[in-house]
Amino acid sequence: MKKANAGFTLIELMVVVVIVGILASIVYPSYVEYVNKGRRAECASAILQTANLLERYYTVNNKYVANFNDIGGWNFSGNSAASSACGLRIDPEVAGGSQDDGFRITGTPRIADAKCGNLTFTHKGVKGESGSESVDYCWR
Repeated sequence: MKKANAGFTLIELMVVVVIVGILASIVYPSYVEYVNKGRRAECASAILQTANLLERYYTVNNKYVANFNDIGGWNFSGNSAASSACGLRIDPEVAGGSQDDGFRITGTPRIADAKCGNLTFTHKGVKGESGSESVDYCWR
């Protein structure tokens, strides 16, 4: 009686490793971009929510503030500062000699995003970014 071979040969194993490596090299960049897109969306949402709070404050007090405590104490995206996609900063925009004239909100990503960098939004509704991609790409 002939004894049956059990297991795989080294060549078969190496072919599988090469196939898995090729698939990983194709899938991983797409995964990273998908994760970055989600973080950008979270950051953009936090920026727009902060802008809404600033506009609400302006409606009541007839001036803008650069203080998160005056609009509810919120300075991060997401549910907590530890798990947020970006940190937020409010900068007053001085126009006509008064700091009460406007604001610029900057969202700085917690993990570097070379394509879009920091996202910005002003009281005039102007969206911006500091990366290599277009504003439309970063804010969609």
